Amino acid sequence: MARQTSKGVCTFCRGEFSKSAMTRHLEACQHRAITETKAAGRKIVQRVSKFHLVVEGRDLPMYWMHLEATASTTLATLDRFLRETWLECCGHLSAFEIAGVRYTVDAGMGDDWGMGERDEKSMRVRLEKVLRPGQTGTYEYDFGTTTELRLRVLSEDEAETKGRAIQVLARNTSPVILCFAARRDVRLYRIILLLILPCIWCQMVSK
Repeated sequence: MARQTSKGVCTFCRGEFSKSAMTRHLEACQHRAITETKAAGRKIVQRVSKFHLVVEGRDLPMYWMHLEATASTTLATLDRFLRETWLECCGHLSAFEIAGVRYTVDAGMGDDWGMGERDEKSMRVRLEKVLRPGQTGTYEYDFGTTTELRLRVLSEDEAETKGRAIQVLARNTSPVILCFAARRDVRLYRIILLLILPCIWCQMVSK
C-alpha cells in the first residue's frame, strides 16, 4: 500500500495542506489575517499573550492539531481540551511531562502514603509558567493502555481575546486505516479508538 501523506484543514480558509506545509500556511493565511484585522477593527480589544502549539500522536503522527492557547490558561484546561477533542472514553488519569517535571490533576495526594511521584506537580499551573517557544513535552492518557501525545511550542505572540482559551487553527483530516482482516478501509476519528477498535472490526466483519 502506498504511503499516505498526512493532510489537514485550515480553520480560517478551509484549505487543505500537508502536515509539513501547515505551519508555513498559517503564518501566511490571508483569511486568518483578514479575520483578525476585522475583529480588531470593531472595537478596542484586549490583547493577550498566546502560544502557538502543535500536538500530535507519538505513535500515530497522522493525528495532529495546531492550537492557539492563551498563556494564562492552565495545563488542566489543555488537558480537558485534549480529552474532549481526541481522547476521553472512561475518565482515565492523565499527565503532562515538561522539562523533566510531571504534571497531574491530583499531584501531591499520594505523598502521605508514599505513592507520590518525584517532581510531580499540579496541572493547575499557567502555560506561561512552564512553556516557551521551542519547548517540547509529552502528554499521557490512561496509564493502563496509554495513548501518548507530543507537544511542541512554535511561537508566542500577542493576539486579541476571543473568549476561548484554546482555539483550533488547523487539524488533520481523517486518515484511512486499512483493516487487513476485513479487507476494507476503517475510518477512525479518535486516537483512543484506534487502539481499541481494529480487532473488534475484524471480528465483526469476518463473521
